[in-house]
Amino acid sequence: MAITQTDDRKQGFGNINPASSDGTYYSTLGGIWIIVGEGSPGTADVQDAPKGTMYIRTEGGAIYIKTTAPDEASGWTNLSADT
Repeated sequence: MAITQTDDRKQGFGNINPASSDGTYYSTLGGIWIIVGEGSPGTADVQDAPKGTMYIRTEGGAIYIKTTAPDEASGWTNLSADT
């Protein structure tokens, strides 16, 4: 699967940044990105995100953390027990 976003998921609190290299919008908190969307992250999703980036999957109720360095294809770990 892949991360997808509706227009309301491109809005946020604090600091809205330009889209990532694959067109995903995010907010920042310190040095990490916070992404809100639908779908499980695929191996190529948001490759330029820094390690520690958080993805909140709204339709699945899951939270993922990126565990690899920027530009590495993969590294999303699901932290939710029920998904």
